[in-house]
This record gives sequence, structure tokens and C-alpha cells, in this order.
Amino acid sequence: MIHTLEKAAPVREIRLRAGIAAHGTAQSVVRDFEGGCLHLASRSFTQTSGCQFTLSLALLNTFLKAVVILHGPVGCGTCSIAHVGAMKSFKRLRSPGSEGLVFLSTNLSESDVIGGGERRLEEAIRYADREFRPELVMVAVGCVPSIIGDDVDAVADRLGGEISARVVPVHCAGFRSRVMATAYDDVYHGIITRVLPPGLPGTKDADAEEERLREAAGTRTVNIMNVTSLSRADELELVRLVNALDLEARIVVCYASGRGIRESLSSGLNVSVCGTHDDYFLRHVAEAYGVPYLIDTMPIGPRNTARWLRRIAGFFERGELAEAVIREEEAALEEAVAPFREGFRGKTAFLAGGELRVIVTAELLEYLGLSVAGMKGHHFDEFALPALEQLDGDGRVLLVATQQPFEHVNLVKRLSPDVFVGHAGGNNVTARLGIPVMPLFSNAYPYLAYLGAFEAARRLRRILSNGAFNRNLAARRPLPFRESWYARSPFAYIRPGVEARETGTGEAAAVGSGPPEAGSPGKAVTARAGGRGSASWAERGGADGVNSAAHGKSGVSGLSSGGGEACGRGSGPVAVPGRHTGKKSASRGVPGPCNGQGAAGGQGAAPAGAARMGKQTSSAPGRSGGGDASGRGAGPGAVPGKAPGTKRASSCARGSGNGRGGAGGQGASPAGAAGKGNGRIKGPAGGVKRAGTGKAVKRTASAGSRPSGCARSAGGARRR
Repeated sequence: MIHTLEKAAPVREIRLRAGIAAHGTAQSVVRDFEGGCLHLASRSFTQTSGCQFTLSLALLNTFLKAVVILHGPVGCGTCSIAHVGAMKSFKRLRSPGSEGLVFLSTNLSESDVIGGGERRLEEAIRYADREFRPELVMVAVGCVPSIIGDDVDAVADRLGGEISARVVPVHCAGFRSRVMATAYDDVYHGIITRVLPPGLPGTKDADAEEERLREAAGTRTVNIMNVTSLSRADELELVRLVNALDLEARIVVCYASGRGIRESLSSGLNVSVCGTHDDYFLRHVAEAYGVPYLIDTMPIGPRNTARWLRRIAGFFERGELAEAVIREEEAALEEAVAPFREGFRGKTAFLAGGELRVIVTAELLEYLGLSVAGMKGHHFDEFALPALEQLDGDGRVLLVATQQPFEHVNLVKRLSPDVFVGHAGGNNVTARLGIPVMPLFSNAYPYLAYLGAFEAARRLRRILSNGAFNRNLAARRPLPFRESWYARSPFAYIRPGVEARETGTGEAAAVGSGPPEAGSPGKAVTARAGGRGSASWAERGGADGVNSAAHGKSGVSGLSSGGGEACGRGSGPVAVPGRHTGKKSASRGVPGPCNGQGAAGGQGAAPAGAARMGKQTSSAPGRSGGGDASGRGAGPGAVPGKAPGTKRASSCARGSGNGRGGAGGQGASPAGAAGKGNGRIKGPAGGVKRAGTGKAVKRTASAGSRPSGCARSAGGARRR
């Protein structure tokens, strides 16, 4: 599983099939992930994104007896300057007398980019070893040296016998991965290959190490894998609970030295606090050294904390003791938070941050009495699934996005929560909407387990009791976004396949408002029934009529809707091909397995879909295929069919076949004017088409609907 012979860890897009662009309800996003629809999903526009280089530094800056060298231009990683004082305080909370953060930069210049930066790196490593005498020299390799090809590993090998410190290259160039959490894997890959002792199966050293670790496995020692976002109070709370199970707890890997990391191998069990953070390390330790591990949920809120404790107790056969501890802790917590619940009744919240943390925090807030209107995670992968099982219902909006403030403020403004709970450093845009904010975590106070639940209740009451600061901020420092953007769908730029979950014949809004209503255009956020014009994110289509979905009678996830049992006129993102004859629209050009009208297209294909009404299929994205007739509703960028027939093409694509409408004919142009006009345009194949210069047909979309260049909406209604 671990590629120890490689310089860097595999990116999470490949290793975990992580997605960074999706929206829907919590349950529909899970179905999209399990079906592979979120893999490599992207955006047609990105305002901001995250850099795994800076996230790697957040982890590297915690290690004791270490110097961090930023190999790249001086501007990369200067955010570490803000960590200098804080890291000294956090380190001394755990190891009194420890030094603060020590980091250097190779400060690559233009001439270094041309001639190579290895000489500067070697000088920096020698200087760090001579001046600071560290145990570890951690070299964070940025984008520039990665692009010009500096052989950092060769430098580390060459200096290994000349200096006293271990040199640990960490290949964390920001361009390597769009999933920021790959940063954790890159840091742990460096530790695995340069800090841990030889332990690969099949070697002589590995056999001796395995024997020693087998003896250690009989101990009651539990390694609790901390993360950079845990406070010291959080660590002490988790140690207290594990000790209550008659076990010995030890905190690693953050705020540990190289020696402490190696000593952590002699334990009976490794327990994850956040799988997103440490699964790469734990899986390698299990494979190479035989130390078992648990990755399940994050111990935030009473339900997930109880689940976390039960998993640990089950491994050591201490189930009865765990139940006694849980009963006692939950009773004490209930008594402590009871006075706060009245103030939380009827209040709503929105959460944003790491995928796992926001989901488990949602359970905590609902336990306290708030309603969670929506969540936003930096990415989505398998580690969110156990936590989602703990949530009741599936109607919450779930957005998957790294940063993207333009999208963030649009969604939050529509949902208008009473409080926003978000990642520290990213709360400013929400505060300028006039909404009170609370940090999702802090290194200064507890957030995990039972003590953290009480602290969250206490802080929430204070924040909700007075929102004057945020109201004044919104009045005096408004955000720069235009009202026209707030009127659009916040998910207009997510693609492919997850752009608009609109069903039915009407023009449903991407995010509506008001209570769920069946068949009501643009009204419900989570319409649970079909009908013409049902709103976005429909979870169950109707069993009959014009809203049966892609998988047939069950109407799974609102992926497709329309007439016919299997599929029909409407289409949603990544529609699964129909299994019976009928009109079928499919986004991304998914081929249909049946003949009839619209095997892979039909009236009103979704964005970038393959549309046609022929009797043959077309699997190429954005092409309408060659059946008896071209389709009547290709998505943006679709190429007209090569056979005579009626063709609608958005973006005025030039047709190559005969028939009516080739380039903007009966279809729609992006400007929204369409019709059977005069004007004959000769296509590349010699065909003659009618250009869309005739009488304009205009329809007004419902409030909140997303403008479209298609002649018909997903359900077939005209939109301009």
C-alpha cells in the first residue's frame, strides 16, 4: 500500500478517489461518491483554492528538535512567520523547555531557477545542523524546485554521513494535488522513509523488529494520533477517557521528536482521531511493523465520542467498562448543557471546514438543540461515511469546495443561518454578511469529547446573545459581490455531472427557499416527490407520471426524471442510462443500452450532455451521435449530429449534417433568442442549416434558477 521507494506519496485523487466539487444533500453526495461520480470532479471557474505546501508546514512546524527548511522562493511558506510565537507556546504546553519554531528558506532567485537550487539547499542544511544541532532537518520542497528538477533526495543522501541530523525531504509542491489533505500524506511519507527504522517485511531487520513489536502488542498502551488542530486540553480529555478504560494512553505524532515517533511503534493499538489526517501513516505502520489501528469517527459530540470509545474498548474486550464510562459522562454532560437548550431552540447553523470535522460537529450542534441547515467540506472521501451514519435524516445541504468564497457567501446568504461555525481564518467573509461566527476549533480551548461539547455550548450561547459586531461589520464593510451573483445558483460553476440537480419540466432553482414542496418550481431545497417542476436535489422521484428517475421506479437521488418508467425527458447530473425504451437525457454523454427515442440523448439534455433522438447510441461527451435523427437538445458545446434531423445546439455550434436548426436553429443561443429563422449557413460537411435568426422566444425562469444556454431545461421547458 505504501510506496516507500517513491519520493512522494500518491495524491489523494488517485489513492482515495477524493472529490473536491459537489453539492446536494448529505445522502445524495454519498451516493455520487460511491458511484464514482465525484472522482476528479472539477469547476469551470475557481476563485481561490488551497495549497498543500502551506498545510504541510502546519504539520512540520509541530515537531520537536527539528528545523524546517523551506526550499523555494522566500515568499513560499511565509505564513510560518505567524506561527513562531504560537508554536513555542503550544510546544511548551506539551514539553516544557522546548524551543519554538525554527525555519529557514533557501530563497531561490531567478539565477537559481536557471542553474538549479541544490547548492543553496546544501548550504542551508549544513547551516541548520551547525547552528541549531537539531535531531531532524525537514526540507519542505515547493513548486519551483519540483519544476526545475532539484534532486533533493540525492542531497539528503549525500549529507547523511557528514552531519548529525537526519535530513527528511518532504515533497509537497502545491501543484501536485488539488486535494489539500495530500499534504499530510507527504509529511508522513518523509517520516516513514527517513525517520522510522527499517521495517519492510522480508528483511532481516524487519524480522527482529516484528518480534519486538509483537511483544509490545500485548501491552495496554494506546497511541492516540493527534492532529494539528487539537488543543492541549483536547489531548488531556482523550487521555482521561482512554485511561478510564484501564488503558495507558500516549499522544503522537504531532509535537513529538524523531525519537518519540520511533518509540510510538511499541504499542498495542494506534487509534485515529481523524482518518483524513493520519490514515497513510497508520496503514504503513500496520503493514510494516504489525501494529493494529482503528480509523472510524472523530470524537466530537456525545454520540461520536461514545462510538469512538466503544471501538477502542471492543479491541481490548472492555465493553462493559466502556458502557459504564459512557453512561456517567453523558449524564454529567446532559446536566451541564440543559440550561443552554432553551436559547438554542429554533436556531439554525451552517458549518464549514474539514470534511470529517464538520459532519461530526453537526451531530454536536443538533444534540445541543440547533438545526443544521448546511455543511461545506474541503473535500469528500471515504472517511466521511461513518460520521454521516450518525446524522439523522438526509435533508441538509452539503457543499464540497476548497475555499471558493464567491460560492460560499451565495449559499450561506440563501440559507441565512443564525450562526456560522467555520475554520479559523476563513470566517471573515461570513462575518461580513452580518452572521455571527464561531471558530470550528481552537488550539486554545477544548472542542473534543464531553468537555469540548460543554465548551461549545457555552461559547455558542455567548455568540448568539449579541450579534451587534457582525451587523455593524456588514453595514460598513460589505462584500464585493454583485446582486446578480446572489440571484444565480451558487453551484453554477461545478462540473461535470454535479452542476444542477433539477428535475421535472419546470425551471427549478438550484437552491430554493421555503418548505419542501412536491412539484413546486424553485421552492424546496430538498423536494421529496417528483412532478413537473420539482426543485433541486430531489431525493425520490415519483413512481409514475413525469418524474421517474434514472434507475427506474425508485427515483434514486433525483439523477434523472421524466416520462417513462426507466428514464424520460429530464436529466440531472450523471444520469444513468435508461433500461427501457423512452426519451432519455444524459449528462456527460452516457450511452444508453436500449434503442428507441433518445438512447443517450433526447429533449433537453443536461450541460455537456450527448443529445439526440436517434436509434443508436453515442458515448462521446458533448456529441449528438449519428442516429436516424440528430437530437433536439444538446448541452453546451455539443456538436450536431451527422445525419438529417432536428438539432438544437447551444453555443451556436456549427453543424455538419443536413436538417433543421444546425447552428442555433430551433435550439437556443446563449443570448436566449431562438426560433425557426431565415438565414442559411453551410456546414463543414456541406449540409445546410437554418440559423437562429428568426422570431425570439423568451420565457422567464423562476426565481433562483440558473441561466442556461440550452433550448430546454432538464425537464424540457424552454429557458432563456
